[in-house]
Amino acid sequence: MAELLIGHTTQDSVRIWVRASAETRSSLSSSDRVLAFLRVIPASGAAPVEARKTLKPNKDFTGVIEVSGLQPAEEHTCELSFGATANAGPGARVTPTHPQGRFKTFPATTDTLDFLLGSCNTRHKHSDSAFLRIAELAQTENAAFMIHCGDQIYYPRAADPEVDRYREQYRKTWQRSPVRNLFTRLPHYMILDDHEIRNNFRNDRPAVRTETGLFDMRTFKRRALRVYREYQHSHNPQSHSSKLYYEFSSGDVRFFVMDIRTERRESTGKMISPTQMTAFFDWLRRFPGDLKFVVTAVPFLAEVIEVDARSPGRDKWCGKAYEAQRQEILQFLCDETGLRQPVFLTGDMHNSYHATMRLNRGSESFRLHELMSSPINQKTTSLGQRARYILNSPVATPFGWNRVVKLVSNSQGEQYFDGPNIMHIRVKDPWVRFWIYPTREGTGNAPVSRGAFQP
Repeated sequence: MAELLIGHTTQDSVRIWVRASAETRSSLSSSDRVLAFLRVIPASGAAPVEARKTLKPNKDFTGVIEVSGLQPAEEHTCELSFGATANAGPGARVTPTHPQGRFKTFPATTDTLDFLLGSCNTRHKHSDSAFLRIAELAQTENAAFMIHCGDQIYYPRAADPEVDRYREQYRKTWQRSPVRNLFTRLPHYMILDDHEIRNNFRNDRPAVRTETGLFDMRTFKRRALRVYREYQHSHNPQSHSSKLYYEFSSGDVRFFVMDIRTERRESTGKMISPTQMTAFFDWLRRFPGDLKFVVTAVPFLAEVIEVDARSPGRDKWCGKAYEAQRQEILQFLCDETGLRQPVFLTGDMHNSYHATMRLNRGSESFRLHELMSSPINQKTTSLGQRARYILNSPVATPFGWNRVVKLVSNSQGEQYFDGPNIMHIRVKDPWVRFWIYPTREGTGNAPVSRGAFQP
């Protein structure tokens, strides 16, 4: 099980997630609490920073240690150990399987930024090769961080909503050595989608029958989010108090990570709350001319077919229930003067693509871009079939603009892939470039598609 994960990083700080495994606790003969000791060592030779955290059973022996006072754009290593008491010396401590990590603080300004995008970690026989490939790319492409865009675990559909069972899913998914190793090698930013709670979760979904009885969505949400906060959100930026959406920056490249799952109500047409919408619009206005990325765990631009209640499209921004709120965002982007348009990053659909939405009104025209990377690994599935998308069909909006969505093609073919993949994104203003790499064993090291655009 992972015991060290590099989380949110800034120019002068880092949030590092730690967990004392059952093996560690057994070695220390401790069942009520464990002390985590962290030593952060700057490559410059400056004095190491040491910190500790008490880990308790009520949070499954997880915790986050925040270290500040670091220098921008500097390499650091960190060393983790565990003890039974606060005064436990090195000889009385236990070291985990992956006791060392490394990270680089973010620069004050950004010339070139490389990062990885992925989603949907289905935990099966191809997981090891997928995460080995991701770790290799992180190193060779000098990735600054990785964004995990939803479905980091898959909670069983028929399972009762139990706190310990949610925790077990994380432990099983994160126990493989390549996963644990990747978590120690660069900062990771995570946001949940439905499978961290229950398939196709929404707040007003009717109660569902599970292994032992009928459970309402409030029970699923309460128990799932307790564990989500322990394992994922705790190491994210805490930029909006107790909310799960957040923002961060690397130099002058800006990111807003939406929570499109826990606030949604189909009956009211809200995928995100008015409070989150206000925070999002304020963020857009705060950085009008900067290059911006919006992370949304389900597609925002792409039009996914909605035939009936079981169609994938019902769950996306283009679904009939959420189209009005999507139009509200599009109208803001059309009406706000002086705004450099954001790039959307997404997952969920078990394929990768570069999609665009062209908006025009008379002589006015601009284009929005969306990049998807999904899944990290998977069994064979039809979810990512290209036939699920509606393309090149003009739509008149209620606010007077016309729009049309398409998947982008270039001289090397359509920028679309329906196998397990990871996306490498490079920002060198004004260009955004990307490469789609297959992650299944035996598929080689070359990208299956690539592209570039100016947002």
